[in-house]
Amino acid sequence: MYVGNRLVVVLNTHDAIREAFRNPDIAARPENSTRKKLKNGHGIATANGDAWYQQRKFSAVTLSNFGIGKSSFQDQIAEEVKAVAAEFNKFDEKPFDPTLFLSNATSNVICSVEKIGSGLFQIFVPAFEYIHPNIDDELLQINIEQKEFIGGIVSDHKKTFDPDNLRDYVDVYLNEIQRNQGSSKSSELNDPNLLSTLVQLFVTGTETASTTIRWILLYLIANPDVQLRVQNEIDHVVGRNRLPRLSDRSQMPYTQATIHEVQRISSVVVLGIPHMTSRDTTVKGYTVPQGSLVVPNMYKVDHDQAVWNQPWELKPERFIDENGTFFPSENVLPFSVGRRSCIGENLAKKEMFIFVSHLLHQFTFKKPKDEILSLEGIMGGAYTPSDYKVQAIKRI
Repeated sequence: MYVGNRLVVVLNTHDAIREAFRNPDIAARPENSTRKKLKNGHGIATANGDAWYQQRKFSAVTLSNFGIGKSSFQDQIAEEVKAVAAEFNKFDEKPFDPTLFLSNATSNVICSVEKIGSGLFQIFVPAFEYIHPNIDDELLQINIEQKEFIGGIVSDHKKTFDPDNLRDYVDVYLNEIQRNQGSSKSSELNDPNLLSTLVQLFVTGTETASTTIRWILLYLIANPDVQLRVQNEIDHVVGRNRLPRLSDRSQMPYTQATIHEVQRISSVVVLGIPHMTSRDTTVKGYTVPQGSLVVPNMYKVDHDQAVWNQPWELKPERFIDENGTFFPSENVLPFSVGRRSCIGENLAKKEMFIFVSHLLHQFTFKKPKDEILSLEGIMGGAYTPSDYKVQAIKRI
């Protein structure tokens, strides 16, 4: 279809998404007036060509070195869950909205700022500036606040920078910038790109993780039999005298399957970030001209009745084989696929397992007496649950 003057090709099966997003000719990001007005550097999510490659490679290695790929990182996540549990306990089993606590905790895991909300798609689709003429101003204001916050962090790092003591991702990035100064080799690691990459890492790291955990709690409240089965598995594997650890994951297939099933049924990223064709190419035998937007319809894939039996029903057992082993389905693509897949996939999987297993180890979540639960979400940059309240009943 055409959106304004831009041809948009929508992918509605996981096979089409895999084929397209593994095609190097469908790996570019589109440019439009909003992104030009933002005057950002090109971070991981928005860069193309060598600028994207350099930052993707650098970020993957650096994030891994600073803990995301290491077992010690679970302790940092566990500390955030501990703080969340302490806040839940303050309500003394009375109803409350968990949104703020989960958002703050997942933000702290990745040192996050604020969400971008419904403006996300506009950054990539030019016609939205005509459908919603004020959205540019809204995005500009959000971007200014993000830049001020993160710019302050970068400034503090520059003041205390010590090349012999690289403390985190920002220090390593700054060290690489200095190392490349005076070099004849062209580098895309620079101040504007650092700022833009940090914004993108923080925004996506917070919004998708906290939203998914909110969906998990909501579906467990609506399906108490599933919640009880997860708790029984946790108690069997871990017991009551300690909290779950990442090393327990392989022995907790039903817990993993429940998280995977909620990722499928909730479709947090309804339409993934659009790709653009850098030259004429094909998908499933169809010609896709240069400059076309290629959009994955994740909601359709996640609820395709040709693939899923009763797709709107929560059935974690879909992902348990005859041996009782958890097997994730290639039809579920919460982190996308191919060259542009989510760089935070490893972190997100660890984060969600620790959050869910720790909270269900300590609490049973129930629907307040007068609460009306809705499984209909709200469309935005992420597909979020409608506001709801919960009772957190302390487990002994």
